[in-house]
Amino acid sequence: MAIMIAKLIVSRALLLIILLGTVRAAATRSDPYCPHIQNNGDKNNHLLERTLNVHITPHTHDDVGWLKTVDQYFYGLNNTIQQAHVALILDNVLNELQDPYTAHNRTFTYVEMKFFSKWYLALPPALKSSLKELIKKEQFSFANGGWCMHDEAATHYMGMIDQTTLGHQFLLKELGVVPKVGWQIDPFGHSATQGGLLTSS
Repeated sequence: MAIMIAKLIVSRALLLIILLGTVRAAATRSDPYCPHIQNNGDKNNHLLERTLNVHITPHTHDDVGWLKTVDQYFYGLNNTIQQAHVALILDNVLNELQDPYTAHNRTFTYVEMKFFSKWYLALPPALKSSLKELIKKEQFSFANGGWCMHDEAATHYMGMIDQTTLGHQFLLKELGVVPKVGWQIDPFGHSATQGGLLTSS
C-alpha cells in the first residue's frame, strides 16, 4: 500500500512539473491554438495578457503486468484490484479522434507497445487504415515506444534494451513509425541505460 501511495504522489508531482513546464514554454512561443495576446492600447487588454494557457497531453500509462495480468488489464477483468480496461481506452480514443466535428484539434499519445500491438493486430482493415491516417496527421502519436515502460532502478540493462528494441521494431514494421519523444514517468530511480536509449538513434 505504501508503494502505491508513493507512486501516486510521485506521478502527481511529475504531472504538475510537466504542466508548469508546458505553461512556461507556451508563454514563449507562438501557437495557432494558443496565440500570444499583445496589448493594443485597450484598457481591458491587460486582463487578456495575464491569461494562463494550460496544455494537457492526453496519454496513458498502462502497466504491462503490475497488480493484474496483461490480459486482465487489456480486457478489463478483475476490476476489484484496479479499474483498467486498455482495449476500451484505445477503442474510445480511436473513435473520438475520428469525430469529424472535433477531431481536428485532438491528439493522443500512446506508450506501451505490448497492449497497442495486441489491440492493433485485431483491428479490422478499415480501422487500421483510419489509424494510419491519424498517425500521418500526428493526431495519434507514440512516445518511448518500448514493449512496456520499464522500471529503471531494478531492471537489468539488457532487459531495457531488448524491450525497447522489440517495441520499436513493431512500430517500424507495422506503421513505419519511429518514436521521437522519450517518455518515462514510472522510473523508480534513474539509470544511464535509459538516458542512452532515449538519445541514441
